[in-house]
Amino acid sequence: MDVRAFRRSFIATYRCFSLVSRNSTPMTRNPSTAHVSLMRELQTLIHRGSDRNGLPGGVLLSYSGTLSQKSLESVVHLTENAISQCGSPRAELLRAKIVVEDCLKNILSHGLIDENGETLYYIVIDCADNGIIIRCGGYIDDNHSSSLSEKVNEINKMSISDLRKRSIELLCKSDGLGNNNSELCLVNISLNCKRPFDFSISTTEDEINIFNIDLIVNQALA
Repeated sequence: MDVRAFRRSFIATYRCFSLVSRNSTPMTRNPSTAHVSLMRELQTLIHRGSDRNGLPGGVLLSYSGTLSQKSLESVVHLTENAISQCGSPRAELLRAKIVVEDCLKNILSHGLIDENGETLYYIVIDCADNGIIIRCGGYIDDNHSSSLSEKVNEINKMSISDLRKRSIELLCKSDGLGNNNSELCLVNISLNCKRPFDFSISTTEDEINIFNIDLIVNQALA
């Protein structure tokens, strides 16, 4: 093909591409209402954790989306990597890993499953002066809302010795360390963070319950 023929071919192709580009419909994103609500929670927490006035620390990890066993393991791994870079003691890092894993196990087992068969949640992990701050939440149905609130209130009133005894009792009743027993997860969380921990349930505009849990992992406070 000579130069003139090549130029004519190139110009024809360019004109065709330009016409298609001008007439094509731009891609639109239509996130679910549920995900939009979680993103609002996430953005508020990210803004709060980022306001450090130039001091070290801040948001280490943030995520909002669907939860599965595979993504759970990925978030726990990312948690370890992120915290290891912020200068926290190793004991604190290990506690934070346990807390994150048990929080996500609880959400995976008892979170609301939507019409697509998915469980939505959010998590934000901050490095602060008083330790590692872990905030997470997700949707939950009415029945689980009541039982979870009662269980958290009960666990928040327990002493360390009572929590340890309860943990052993639940482990003996379960089928192993990997069991997703809701109460066992909550007991392990309480044993590894500052007590009592903050827990709340609110209702969205669509009348869906969303729970929020705020945790502080600090070796000196646990």
